[in-house]
Amino acid sequence: MKKLNSITDISPKELLSIFKNSLKFEKRTPKTLHNKRILIFLDSVSTRTRLSTEIAIKELGGNPTTLHGQETQLSNGERAKEFAKIIANYFDLILIRTQNPQITKELNKTTTPIINLLNKQEHPCQVISDLFTLIKHTRKFQKLTIGWIGRKNNMFNSWYLLSKKLKLNFIFTLEQQYQNITNYHTKTLLIKTADVLMTDSWEIIGEGTTNFNELSITYADLKHRKPLIMHCMPIKINKEIEEKVVYYKNSIIFTQAINKIPVMKAIIYQLLYLN
Repeated sequence: MKKLNSITDISPKELLSIFKNSLKFEKRTPKTLHNKRILIFLDSVSTRTRLSTEIAIKELGGNPTTLHGQETQLSNGERAKEFAKIIANYFDLILIRTQNPQITKELNKTTTPIINLLNKQEHPCQVISDLFTLIKHTRKFQKLTIGWIGRKNNMFNSWYLLSKKLKLNFIFTLEQQYQNITNYHTKTLLIKTADVLMTDSWEIIGEGTTNFNELSITYADLKHRKPLIMHCMPIKINKEIEEKVVYYKNSIIFTQAINKIPVMKAIIYQLLYLN
């Protein structure tokens, strides 16, 4: 793993190493990034991803540069090709959250290690972190039935790939046009079956806000079962998930957010020092 663009870039063995180091780095963090030049590039707003990544790098002994797309000459028409070549030469590691696939394509032509913090296709670091949350919460995570209720977005894509890689029991309820995909369940059946219920914002990069009320997780849905509740945030309260569900006793949503810090440390460490 020289670059982490997709879940497909990482092996089960590397994932195990990341999970082990995440546990270690919760208690003690090696100062391995001293004198490393590290860029966090964002061309969309970010709260948890930006903060967890900056904290992780600083606790690893680094001093990241955070750069927003509108602050660069990209906003004045500079091409992705020249922009990528320059920043790849400036930095030892680049963590990038972008809606522009051309920037990612050009960066992948370089030898600089790249970590995808989010793009239109995938959100690999978040999904790795979410699995770490499940591992911490239940040691029998491989026996869990993980249920996704929501849009077929980048989070879903990364979870789908991860479930294939690790042979996880991953079932889902999506928009109606995807009902023919293997492991598609009706919402009622999924809630009756899943040990973990996951959802995410209904907004997809490049689309406007749309309502998908049939995909909303409500408190009434949980009358007969008590699954774990996960949402990677940000949350549109009472849209994709009711407020009562966010603060439900089996919700581990806020634990998810905290766990991003040690996992980002472990991913960076894996990419720079263990490959």
